[in-house]
Amino acid sequence: MNMSPVRAGFTVVCVLLSVNAPGGQQGTPPPSFRSRITIVPVDVRVLDRDGKPVTDLTQADFTLLEDGVPQTIRHFSTRALSAEAPSTEAPLPLRKATAADDLSAQNRRVFLILLGRGHMMGPSKELPALEAFLKNRLLPQDQVAVLAYNRGTDFTTNHDALLAVVQRYREQHEKIETDLEQYFSGLRAVYGARTIPSYIQSRINSVFAASTG
Repeated sequence: MNMSPVRAGFTVVCVLLSVNAPGGQQGTPPPSFRSRITIVPVDVRVLDRDGKPVTDLTQADFTLLEDGVPQTIRHFSTRALSAEAPSTEAPLPLRKATAADDLSAQNRRVFLILLGRGHMMGPSKELPALEAFLKNRLLPQDQVAVLAYNRGTDFTTNHDALLAVVQRYREQHEKIETDLEQYFSGLRAVYGARTIPSYIQSRINSVFAASTG
């Protein structure tokens, strides 16, 4: 696995939305209306034609529209993620909105990769692209999990183990899909149980063999 340092950047754009209270008629006390201002954070990731982050953009380079109406950008900041050794394989901590420290920016990303049903070796090359992502696009500290059928891994920084899961999925998923389609066809699709039979489940389990989860 290529563990060379990788830099990834993203931009946070905050939009100020305001609701103005209408004025009352002259000589009549205006009725009271509540108004509020909402700051909406928007994460923006800009890549060049080679898939590398563009990190020298400024606020003037962005125009933000809502229903075709330009919105005012009240806050603009950029952040670069740098590669670092993962400190622990402990479960991901839950973030609490009441604790200011928990809302600080983190130098890692979290990915849940969901492999859907169907044959995924078509012209779009979904699985080779996913393998390339796991090999080359992750930071060492990024937490990743893979979910397919009724099995899944834990979130982990062991990207090699997840790559092995995806490779086994690529080798076996077409046979698994064919068997599932045949088993759940006909009257069984209408009246039968939805439990995956053991001979198919064992092949699904083998995809996740030696992985966490």
